[in-house]
Amino acid sequence: MPSERVTRREILAAKTKKKPKKKKSSVKRVDVAVVGAGLSGLAAARDVLKSGRSVLVLEAQNRVGGRTESQPFRDAYVEHGGVFLIDEERERELIKIARELKIGVIDLEPKGDHLYHRDGNLVRYNRNGPTGRLPITPAAAPEVLAFSQLLEQRIREVPPDRPWAGPTAVELDSQTFASFRDANMVSRDAKWVIDTITETLTGNEPRDLSLLDLCKLVAGAEGLTAQQVVEESGLHRFDGGSQAISVGMAKKLGKRVILNSPVRRIEQRGRKVTLTSDRATVIARSVIVAIPPFLTTRIDWDPLLPPQRVQLSQRVPNATVFRISVGYETPFWYDDGLTGEVWYDNEPLRFAWDVTPPDKRLGQLTAFINGAAARRWCRRSAAERRAGIIDNLVTAFGERARKPLYLFEKGWSFTEWTASCQYGVFPPGVLTGYGESLRPSHGRVHWAGTEVATEWAASMEGAVRAGQSAAKAALAQL
Repeated sequence: MPSERVTRREILAAKTKKKPKKKKSSVKRVDVAVVGAGLSGLAAARDVLKSGRSVLVLEAQNRVGGRTESQPFRDAYVEHGGVFLIDEERERELIKIARELKIGVIDLEPKGDHLYHRDGNLVRYNRNGPTGRLPITPAAAPEVLAFSQLLEQRIREVPPDRPWAGPTAVELDSQTFASFRDANMVSRDAKWVIDTITETLTGNEPRDLSLLDLCKLVAGAEGLTAQQVVEESGLHRFDGGSQAISVGMAKKLGKRVILNSPVRRIEQRGRKVTLTSDRATVIARSVIVAIPPFLTTRIDWDPLLPPQRVQLSQRVPNATVFRISVGYETPFWYDDGLTGEVWYDNEPLRFAWDVTPPDKRLGQLTAFINGAAARRWCRRSAAERRAGIIDNLVTAFGERARKPLYLFEKGWSFTEWTASCQYGVFPPGVLTGYGESLRPSHGRVHWAGTEVATEWAASMEGAVRAGQSAAKAALAQL
């Protein structure tokens, strides 16, 4: 019988065996380098290329799209990230790019009744009733209306491009939205309505963001009121998925987009900026960084970022969010005269709405687990979350919701290079204390991303506009 003993020579050979060498990163020279291939970075790169200048985009992930992600399924698609438009005319820059790429917009017209689950009861109500989309009990309606009018007054005090400079900025930024709510509302039911809307639109609870931050978001929606933002959200989306816009822009850029290449270091010397990434070393004359603020702290900077900018980046957290996509063979809830929209006060879900294709080839719902609920449920297993989600859907739609065709969850808080499908929020004191460092360039480095947008911040439109503004600044420096 042959011996199985390993000889000393074999051990030494194993220890000294050379590992395959990593492919050395290539050195590339361009006019403008862009960090991040989301909507903002790609929109910036697109404008640079249109100007006749050379550009290169470095993306950490293995895909483009940033906080948008669309997954094909049968003849439809599943959205895992940013998806909805509020106003097609106002969100014009995003629509313009979509049209150039021949990507259409689906206008949704919900028909039937909405649902909300409150204190163990499932309530059915008409979206076109006196309270509109809001899940308000008759007793809470006057208080919610009065609070909304008071909030609109505060919103008008905020300049969206420089919210920290408004006449009441310090007052608004010294309190959370929850503090403002508690000071002006009494009814538990009325507070629940406000909390649910805030969690749905921002991914955060009212205690997580300052009143100034919330006012800034609405003030930057080009004249829309907070009520209009709520009513119009989710009525328009892109045919083929939101990520199709990033994919389309990336195709036109071709090999100018390098994936799987996180930027580790940015070094400025005179008129030259050197970016060191996993797959390429890029020497540029100007740089656009189009990633969430907190991710900029992962880059080794030389010279260092100004202290105010570093402090800002450390103070703008992203929401804890699970994006849930559920599909059925048919949108059976239509048969019951329901729109598919549900607001929950029981966990894990907070909100669900219908995203069924116009031809109804599938029945599709999208839902969210946000904020404190997401922090609690992230400690549970995927099987437990799935069971809880299904229970929520069965509560709303009956036993036909028990066996979906698919159920996908996207835990954005656990993705390394995005951390959320929503925007970074500004807690109390951050905008007035550090906001002025949000947009100014760092030498030959310019900032993009939806957080730095002067209008439509926290949206896909804001991301595009921020990218366009950064491209102008970068080109002016060449």
